[in-house]
Amino acid sequence: MRKCALLTLLVLLHWPGAFAQLVVMPSVAGDRCRLSPSAMPRHEEGAGSTVDFSLNAVSFARSRYPELRGQGVTICLKENAPDPTDIDLRGRLLPSAVASSVVTPHATQMAEIIAGVGNSSLLNEGIAPKASLVPASFSSLLPEADAFYTRNRVTVVNHSYGTDIENFYGAEALAYDASIFRLPTILHVFSAGNLGYASPPAGIYANLPAVATLTGNFKMAKNSLVVGAVDAGGNLLASSSRGPAYDGRLKPELVAYSDEGSSGAAALTSGVSALLQQAYTSPGFHPQTSIGPPNASAALLKAVLINSADDRGSPGPDYQTGYGSVNAFAAVKTIAEQRYLEGIVTAGGHFEAVIRVPAARQLKITLVWTDPPASLNSPKALINDLDLTVSDGDTSYRPWVLNPAPNVDSLGKLPVRMRDTLNNAEQVTLDLPAPGQYTIRVNGTQMATGSQTFAVAYQWDPTNTFYWTTPNTTTPAVSDTTLTIRWKNTTPARYGTLDFSPDRGQSWIRVRDSVLLVTGAMTWRTPALLTTGLLRMRIADSVYRSDSFLLSPVPSPTVLYACADSLAVAWTTVADGKPVGLHNLYRLADGDSTWHKTAVLIGNRTVIKGVWPGDRWAVAPVSPAGGVGIRSEPFGSDQVFCYYRTFTADLVDGFIRVRCELSTTEGVADVTFQKQTAQSMQQLKTQPVIPTMVFYSLTDSLLQEGPNTYRLQIRLKNGAAIYPDVATAYVVRKIPFLLYPNPVETGQMLTVRTEESGVYALQLIDETGRVVRSCSVTGTAGNLSTAGLSAGVYTCVIFKDNQRVQTGKVVVR
Repeated sequence: MRKCALLTLLVLLHWPGAFAQLVVMPSVAGDRCRLSPSAMPRHEEGAGSTVDFSLNAVSFARSRYPELRGQGVTICLKENAPDPTDIDLRGRLLPSAVASSVVTPHATQMAEIIAGVGNSSLLNEGIAPKASLVPASFSSLLPEADAFYTRNRVTVVNHSYGTDIENFYGAEALAYDASIFRLPTILHVFSAGNLGYASPPAGIYANLPAVATLTGNFKMAKNSLVVGAVDAGGNLLASSSRGPAYDGRLKPELVAYSDEGSSGAAALTSGVSALLQQAYTSPGFHPQTSIGPPNASAALLKAVLINSADDRGSPGPDYQTGYGSVNAFAAVKTIAEQRYLEGIVTAGGHFEAVIRVPAARQLKITLVWTDPPASLNSPKALINDLDLTVSDGDTSYRPWVLNPAPNVDSLGKLPVRMRDTLNNAEQVTLDLPAPGQYTIRVNGTQMATGSQTFAVAYQWDPTNTFYWTTPNTTTPAVSDTTLTIRWKNTTPARYGTLDFSPDRGQSWIRVRDSVLLVTGAMTWRTPALLTTGLLRMRIADSVYRSDSFLLSPVPSPTVLYACADSLAVAWTTVADGKPVGLHNLYRLADGDSTWHKTAVLIGNRTVIKGVWPGDRWAVAPVSPAGGVGIRSEPFGSDQVFCYYRTFTADLVDGFIRVRCELSTTEGVADVTFQKQTAQSMQQLKTQPVIPTMVFYSLTDSLLQEGPNTYRLQIRLKNGAAIYPDVATAYVVRKIPFLLYPNPVETGQMLTVRTEESGVYALQLIDETGRVVRSCSVTGTAGNLSTAGLSAGVYTCVIFKDNQRVQTGKVVVR
C-alpha cells in the first residue's frame, strides 16, 4: 500500500496531467490499489426551480457594492456543459478543450446562478454577471492540469455534482489538496450532496444514520470548500449531505440557499467568491501593504466566507450546517474594511496582531491555511497544525472544536473550546466582548514543512443596530405575491411595528403589529401596485426605513401568431385593480446580449413587423409617474406558428384523429381539414371558428394502407388562407411490415414500419442472391438507403431473433 501511496503522491506533485487516463487509488478498506476514479458514476446534484438571493444577502451586497459585478474574474464550471445559446449566457463562455460535449439544463442553471446577465428575467440576474465562465467536463473527477487554470486565469471552480458516499482520503482528495497547494489562489467549491438521509457504507462512521454522507472522495479534500443546502427559512434540507469528513474534520463548512439539492448552494457560493476576488483586487478595496499575491488566496476567501457566515442549526459550528449560512454582504464588507490578516508562521514560531474592538454583540475570528497534501489513504489529513488563540489581556480563548467520536450522540454535541488537531480552519467567537484591544495569535505548533502561510478574517456585530437587507434598491419586488422581507437586528427590543408606504413616505399603511425581531425575516403579501415603495420598522422611539424599492406587476405575454412577416402578442398587466395602459417594448436581437427599447405601446397588444426567428421581445409596464416596472419573460416567433400551435394526426382504435390547436381565434373565419389522395387534396370538413374555442378535430375512418396525409387550411376573415405543414399517420393492417415507397427511386430512403415494436434485421437481396443492403430496425420504424443500387427487382427479407418473419419484393428504378 505504501508503494501505491508514494507513487500517487509523486505523480500528483510533479506531473499534474498524468491522471487523464489512469489513476491508482485505495479501496475503501485501504488494503489494496484499485483503478480509475473516472469510472465512478457521477451525477448532477439537483438544479432547483427558484432563485432566492435574499437569504444569503446577495441582493443586499449588490445594492451596497454595485461596482462589484465579477469583472476580471474567471470561474471554471466543472460538470456537463451549459447552453452557449442561452440568452443569459451569450458570449460568456470561454473556449475550452476540456469542456463536455453534453449540454444539460442543470449546467445551464448553475452558470446562470453564478454569472447570468438576467436577460430571461430581471429577477434572475446572476451573482457575478460580468465574470467569465470556462467549462470543464466532470468525465474526470480529478482537477484539471495546472496549465488550464493558469492559462484561463481561473480563481474559482464550481463543482455541483457527486458520486457515491466515499469516506477515505483517496486519489481525488489528494489530487485537489495538491492542486490547491500548488495553485493557492484557486478556490474549489463543492456541493455537499443529496444523501443526507443515508448511512455511509464504510469508514469509521459506517452505518450511522444521516452522518458522514458527503458524495464523493474529492469532497474529503481539506483545502477546498464544501457547501450544503438550506431552504428560504435557513433550515437544512433533509436531503443535504452532512459531515464529518472521513477523519472527523468539519464538513460541510458552509450552507446556502437551494430549493432542491445542494448544487445551487455551491453555485451561489462560487458566485459570491467571485465578488470577493474582484473586491480584493479592485482599487479602494485592496490594501496597499498587502503581502499577498495579486489575487486573493483560497485560504483568505475561505476565512472570509466562514467568518462572515450567519450561524444556523445548533449554536456554533456543527456537522450539518458547518459554520453557518453564506452572508455575501458581510463577506464583501470584510474585504472592503480590510478586516483580515495574511501571514507566515514557522515551525515552533508564532504570529501576533492586535485589533481594537468597539462595543459589540459578538466578536468572531477565523484562521484558515492551505495545508500540504497528506499521503494516500492517510487516517488523518492534517499535515501542518497551526493553532489560533485570541486574548483580551486577561484571558486567552481557544477555538470551538466538535467531538468527532463515531457515535451519533457525540457527533451531535455542541462544540467546546480546546486545541484543534484535525482541521485547517479554526474559529474563536466571543459574545458581548468588552471594548478594547484583542490579540490574535497563530502558533506553528506541529509542522512538516519549514513555514506555513495563513489567512485570518475577523468581524464584530455592533450592538443596538437595525438595518434592512431585503427589499432594496437593486432588487424589485413583484406585486400581489408573497415576499420574504429580511433585516438585521441587534437592538435589545423583542418586537417592532411594520408599515408600508406606496408614495415614498408621504403616507403609511400598517402591515403588522408585534413583529418578532429575532427571526430576522417575515413574509408579506405585497399590494397589487406599480410604484416605488418603502418599508419602515418602528422599534420603541426609533424608526428604521428600508431602501426605496420597485414594486411592480409582471406582464404575462401570449403570442397570438407568428407569421413570416409579423408577430402578434397580447398581455395582461394589472395594478391597483386596473389594467396598466402603457408599456415599453424591448428587443433582444438574435446573437445580441443586451435588451434595447424599441417602442412605447398604448394598450395591451401589438403587432411587430419584420421579425427575425432568433429575436426575443419583452414588455415592461410604465407607471403614470414615468417609472418602468419589471420586464416580462421573453417571447419570440418560435413559440407558436402562423395562427396555430399544433397540427397532428394519430391512429387510435382503427381510425385516425386529426387535431389542431389555434394560437388565436382573432381574425380567423374557419378551418378546413383536407386529405391527400392520389390526384389532389380532398376536402373533408370545414368548421367555423368560435371565438372561445381553439381546439378543432376530425375523425377519419376511411383509411388506406401506408401513409395517410392531412393538411389544414386556416382561412382568415380577410380571405387569406394559411396552410400548416402536413400531418401523417401510418396504417399497417394487411401485412406485419409495410415498406414504402415501392417502387423507390435510386438514392431515396426505403422506410419500413410495423405495428409491433421490437428489434428487427432487414436485408435487401439482388437477383444473384447477394445481400446488397442491410439495416436494423428498433421500435416501429427504420430506414434503408438505396443509394448506389442499380435499377431492378430486389427481395427484402425481415428477421426477428434470427427467424425470418416476412419476405417481399422491392422495385428500385
